[in-house]
Amino acid sequence: MNPEKTLKVVLKELRKLGICLANGSNGKDLCSSIANIKYHKSLFIELINREDILDIESMASPLKYLERLYLAGNLKNLPDWISSIESLVRMILTRSNLIDDPMRVVHVLPNLLGASTCGCIQRTQVWIMPAVKAASNWK
Repeated sequence: MNPEKTLKVVLKELRKLGICLANGSNGKDLCSSIANIKYHKSLFIELINREDILDIESMASPLKYLERLYLAGNLKNLPDWISSIESLVRMILTRSNLIDDPMRVVHVLPNLLGASTCGCIQRTQVWIMPAVKAASNWK
């Protein structure tokens, strides 16, 4: 069997991926590679260079099955595609130095049980529990 073809099959079936990028300019290549992975459950991306910006805005299609997202590195703005991941239950942002409030993107996630931010906006930490909203609809 062709090793390259085998690797492509294995990559498409990955459930968890953790990657450290040396610089932010690799983000676009990473996004195109991640788009080929079909059933992502957990994604961890860390940008090692604290001066660069992690460029992951170019994700072509949302990660439909993603449940956990961990992003470490300068983002400046939270990518809009995150708001379309309905399966997301946990999100952790570290050292992102966001300019905009992450709630703009996060508040629309129906299954999000927890989100933690550290070093994002004035070194705050936020926990979001949408389950409380859902509980108010019980009769």
